[in-house]
Amino acid sequence: METHSVSKLLILLLMVLYHGSELTQCSVTYDKKAILINGQRRILISGSIHYPRSTPEMWEDLIQKAKDGGLDVIDTYVFWNVHEPSPGNVPFLICTILRGGMIWGFPVWLKYAPSMSFRTDNEPFKTAMQGFTQKIVQMMKNERLFASQGGLIILSQLPSGPLNMESNSEERFHDNEDVIDDFYDLWLKNHPSALSSFEEIKSVAHEKQMVVFLDYDGTLSPIVNNPDQAFMSTEMRSAVREIGEHFPTAIISGRSRDKVFQFVRLNNIYYAGSHGMDISTPTVSLNYGNHEYQTRTIDEKGNDMVNFCPVRDFLPRIQTIKDKLEKIAKDIKGASVEDNKFCLTVHYRCVNEENVDKLKEMVESTMEFYDDFRISEGKKVMEIHPSINWDKGCALQYLLDTLGFEDSSNVLPIYIGDDKTDEDAFKMIKSIGRGFPVAVSTTPKETEALYSLRDPTEVMSFLILLAKWKMGCALSKLV
Repeated sequence: METHSVSKLLILLLMVLYHGSELTQCSVTYDKKAILINGQRRILISGSIHYPRSTPEMWEDLIQKAKDGGLDVIDTYVFWNVHEPSPGNVPFLICTILRGGMIWGFPVWLKYAPSMSFRTDNEPFKTAMQGFTQKIVQMMKNERLFASQGGLIILSQLPSGPLNMESNSEERFHDNEDVIDDFYDLWLKNHPSALSSFEEIKSVAHEKQMVVFLDYDGTLSPIVNNPDQAFMSTEMRSAVREIGEHFPTAIISGRSRDKVFQFVRLNNIYYAGSHGMDISTPTVSLNYGNHEYQTRTIDEKGNDMVNFCPVRDFLPRIQTIKDKLEKIAKDIKGASVEDNKFCLTVHYRCVNEENVDKLKEMVESTMEFYDDFRISEGKKVMEIHPSINWDKGCALQYLLDTLGFEDSSNVLPIYIGDDKTDEDAFKMIKSIGRGFPVAVSTTPKETEALYSLRDPTEVMSFLILLAKWKMGCALSKLV
């Protein structure tokens, strides 16, 4: 079946499944609860037709029977082994209304590709999969078959198995911008840009007290190969300084508190390091005033401060674990261990692909002897920290309390972050029932955030916009 025949098949599908002989244009969207057809929620009954099991002459009858049997849509796989019989040779494809683009079948020729390894995170497989996916997606786009183009494909799933979009999609699709853009556009329907939604945010925040929380790496600074070189730009520092002038502002980072302060170097905001397990504020928390891990101290300028460290007792063991992990990293080129005081970060962004699994296995094997610690995955990092009931969401709540805002219905927290650990803060804001959780991502991913920004550049634009709006509000009250 040549590519020009794809449209004929899809027109036939739509005619049979919807209005018989009348072709009807409709809009298809999603509201987090259901698929919307022309703005109305619909429960769609779907069924599978595996087209290689029948001849093209049988399709019309099969589709009619599907409609008569009560189906709204048809889903199918795109059979990789059928449509790419030799490397790079994709002469035709089949698409259907629902789930077009779901890949199935393993080409025989790929078995013999150099360095091919089954059931592993294998580069030859990913490269071949990317090439095939790029071709079929481009074919469908050329025929304008996606619903966003006025076509008939309402859902395209990639691939037929778990895909950690957050950790490796940037690398996997770096030269396939069209594929990522299509998925990102769909993702934006559920996580709209905080920039394009700024008027909505303003209307909700009017006459409210907004409190700003920010992650650091990947949010205020770009992700870099050398973690010691993750500097924020002068323009970003200026934007954060302005935010701190107009709103109570805190940075909650996985870095040590001292380290993140050295990166930011601003005195008009608060800092929480080690994923919120090391917090410094000018006042005690109303709920943690008698807590044994909340101690008064004096900073280098002579100001009274309160340090909250719920994992202080773990510090000697953290140093022991650090020594063991550094010995492991020493034997694997590109690996490094970052001491963030109350947690440790094993970086493997610069480790060769074939050594990553080995590194992870060695770290996991070492940590088996420390059952009161846990490992969490981030962007090319493994985070090792004490296994206690405390995270960035708890840190956000603690900071709201120290600022006197926890019980105020007039307060709107906003949290902007890019990593998995920021999800706890997003969940906390949603549990509070008001505020703005904002995920920073250039690719679609699972998130509790309600809004999104693409990268640190968009974060800076949003912060500048927010500060200007607040400044304008203040000036209008003086007039």
